[in-house]
Amino acid sequence: MGEPPCTRYEAQSSVEAARPAQTAAIHGLAGALGGLANILVFHPLDTVKTRLQAAERAIAVGFGKDVSRGWLRSRSRTLDTLMHIRRTEGVRALYNGLFPAMLGGTLSWSFYFYWYNMGKQYARDLGFAPTPASHFMIATSAGAITAVLTNPIWVVKTRMQLESMRECPASALASSAAAPAQRPYFSFFDGMRCILHTEGVQGLYRGLIPSLWLVSQGALQFVVYEECKRWLLARRAVDYAQSLAVSLSVPESLVAATTSKLVASLTTYPLQVVRTRMQKRGVDPARYGSLHLAVTSILRNEGVLGFYKGMTANIMRVTPSAAVTFVVYESVVGAYFRIAGA
Repeated sequence: MGEPPCTRYEAQSSVEAARPAQTAAIHGLAGALGGLANILVFHPLDTVKTRLQAAERAIAVGFGKDVSRGWLRSRSRTLDTLMHIRRTEGVRALYNGLFPAMLGGTLSWSFYFYWYNMGKQYARDLGFAPTPASHFMIATSAGAITAVLTNPIWVVKTRMQLESMRECPASALASSAAAPAQRPYFSFFDGMRCILHTEGVQGLYRGLIPSLWLVSQGALQFVVYEECKRWLLARRAVDYAQSLAVSLSVPESLVAATTSKLVASLTTYPLQVVRTRMQKRGVDPARYGSLHLAVTSILRNEGVLGFYKGMTANIMRVTPSAAVTFVVYESVVGAYFRIAGA
């Protein structure tokens, strides 16, 4: 932090030019550590968000409250659901699916940052300027690869988070089509085996289509993040277009991460709800067997607000979690280049 920005920038640039593949790997490692920190801190809110997304009726779990009255009650619903899970199922239930979340989170962020930064380096080598359009295309490609590779992990994670909804017949969140006789998954690997045995490989790829559509969220997030980064670096008199190996300070990372995640989440949230419904165990194929059927079913039975269930829990989780992820990411990248450029 004590070095003049331009001196530090030149040192980073020379290291990056010498070892582009290693540079991308460092970005991947930094992303993995950021993703792990994110999961460890915010997994309970992710569980609440997943439960609310899976809700098919306008009644909160166990509270007897009408939750179809709009945005004003959403924050209360989120906190009520969090407290209800803790009171009736124990704190441990808030961490259902933690292992697959940790595995999926570290791998997803690692893959994403690696392929994203490799793509930026290739684009630069081919003479393409770093524009929002190029960032969107590169981020979309990185996101699609990541979604295909990690979808099985997220299917198991989602189902483990919804376990008690199937076990409690009085739960208003339980799907009417869920099979009460289905035993819970004892572990992540047990869940993988069970899905392969009962549903085949295609069971591990439920919700893949909306996940691929949701690649647009990550792409939009990275476009906004890069534009925030460009503006923040310009304030330090650093030419953003000349190098990939430039890290933001902690306050800068907080601004860029929260802004980009908020914009992306608000824009693409309905697709997350659709994906969660499609990934539920024992889902009714006639209602959630395809993206079109899922969208139609939610719209017909719950209205437009059905696409925004759990959004408050999601915003409460993703904005600070994005900040944690990117602060750790930028800190690791910055530390590496300070050491390598010394």
